Amino acid sequence: MPITELPCPQCGSEVKMGLPRGATVKSVTAAERAEPAAPRRKMRSLVCHNDHELHVVFEW
Repeated sequence: MPITELPCPQCGSEVKMGLPRGATVKSVTAAERAEPAAPRRKMRSLVCHNDHELHVVFEW
């Protein structure tokens, strides 16, 4: 599982996240969203080093 660095939408700090091979990040947002309905699309929540919550939507 490759590690990808994503920017926190609130402060810009880099957040590391493991994604499946061939995955594409669709969005990184501070606003929580419902789990995507598409079968190959997932959402994961993370916290940056400054304690900001972010939500990443990706598909593979």
